[in-house]
Amino acid sequence: MKLVIQRVLNRLGYEVRRLRPPSKAPLLNVLSLVVEDYLRRKVQSGDSEIYFVQIGANNGISVDPMRPYILKHHWRGILIEPHPRAFARLVENYRGEPQLAFENAAIAEHDGVTVLYSPKHRAGLEDLTLASSFDRAAVARISRHYGTEVEELSVPALTIQSLLERHGVRSIDLVQIDAEGFDDRIVAMFARSGILPAIFHFETGSLPPERHRICFDLLADLGYRIVTVGLDAVAYRQGTSLDAAPFSRFHGYHLESPATDTPTNCSSAGQKGQV
Repeated sequence: MKLVIQRVLNRLGYEVRRLRPPSKAPLLNVLSLVVEDYLRRKVQSGDSEIYFVQIGANNGISVDPMRPYILKHHWRGILIEPHPRAFARLVENYRGEPQLAFENAAIAEHDGVTVLYSPKHRAGLEDLTLASSFDRAAVARISRHYGTEVEELSVPALTIQSLLERHGVRSIDLVQIDAEGFDDRIVAMFARSGILPAIFHFETGSLPPERHRICFDLLADLGYRIVTVGLDAVAYRQGTSLDAAPFSRFHGYHLESPATDTPTNCSSAGQKGQV
């Protein structure tokens, strides 16, 4: 079959070649490129201060894209983690960064208390706090895989509005989200708060296709350009004083997203939706 396809394409003037085995193809670090571009333009504008919010910070080390920036540049910001065991390690792992603020809470639609599900920890089992979620079924699948049970934790809950008011936040440069399937809801909460970052970095791999589309449409309506790489998305807001060259350097990258049937490049438009 491959030979037949190749012959047909050759007759049409096309050549099929395998550029690199897929397993060895590195993913482009779009977040790093965007942050570098944003930092450069902030410095040119006479402001080098960065303020961030990280939701789902876990222990501050495991699979954490923010840690290198915090340790290198000593960015100011808030780190939010609902799991008490992960939160204790988070605070300890950043004990040398006094400019940081911490919240042992879940971001939710309402203030108060909410239930967080997590694989139950036991001796001899790796710590699975990274898999904690509001989605009990998803946590149950992971727990079965590791031969453990689902643990139900009652944790404090804060809305984005309450979080920002508590810390007196009026502007944000970057929001990092890893909320195991709740990421799009948190993006929508920021939209409702009226305080939008220049950059969102969040996970889309756990989102159903319809919620994925609605989230991207919302961001597009708010003036963001969006690119997906693997399970993650980077949204870079346009139209501010820092956006003289709006995301043009990233046009041309063609990056597959497993969360949608259509490969996405740098999206900027779509049908309107509500999250």
